[in-house]
Amino acid sequence: MTLGGKKFFFAGVTECVNEVKALQGIDVAFMPMNIPVGRMTPKTAADCTKILAPGVVYTYHYDQDWVDA
Repeated sequence: MTLGGKKFFFAGVTECVNEVKALQGIDVAFMPMNIPVGRMTPKTAADCTKILAPGVVYTYHYDQDWVDA
């Protein structure tokens, strides 16, 4: 989504698939972590975020009781 000249990416429950890796020019990324179990571990989420190289990143879905990060 582009808003005010900034490009936002809202990742849902996902993995760092080729379609996500191909995104370019992301200014703000909302990245899930640890939902569902094991899909976007902290390391996987960080690696995917590095590929996107957003100016700002917000993580979410990381406050479950079972998270061991």
